[in-house]
Amino acid sequence: MKSGAAWPMAIVGVLGLTVAANVFLWRAANAPGANDPEPDYYHRALAWDSTQAARVRSASLGWRAQAALGLGQTGREELHVTITGRDGAPVAGAAVEVLGVHNLDPGHPERWTLVEQPDGRYAVPVHLRHTGRWELRVNATRGDERFESIEHAEALREGTHTQGAGGMD
Repeated sequence: MKSGAAWPMAIVGVLGLTVAANVFLWRAANAPGANDPEPDYYHRALAWDSTQAARVRSASLGWRAQAALGLGQTGREELHVTITGRDGAPVAGAAVEVLGVHNLDPGHPERWTLVEQPDGRYAVPVHLRHTGRWELRVNATRGDERFESIEHAEALREGTHTQGAGGMD
């Protein structure tokens, strides 16, 4: 092999790597679910002012939410939400709904209606399509009081779910 023959092969190799990387990126961008937008993002953006006002009203209630994904007493996966008042006592008698959005599949959110449990928590059996971090948008209504919170929880693998950090983002 001549001493100058390596340069053309190196250039061809670099160009081949560039083409392979572009094909990989093109396939990843066109994979099912890769272009799913945030659910109802346009209407949510239009309602930004009312969303901020709702957050202020929620904060004035002094309620806190804590969400967790885990195995329930029946051995099935459950979503648990604990809502406490300013005094730290559970908020009873609320209608609680949660919208769950996973990063991998934001175009297919899950909506759950939770049932109040004797211990003051709200729970519902779930079947999660994805492991990983879930954004849980909690809405609780009791009479004229309306509380909204965004929580996060990890669904790692069956039997090892964790509780997420609370607070509105």
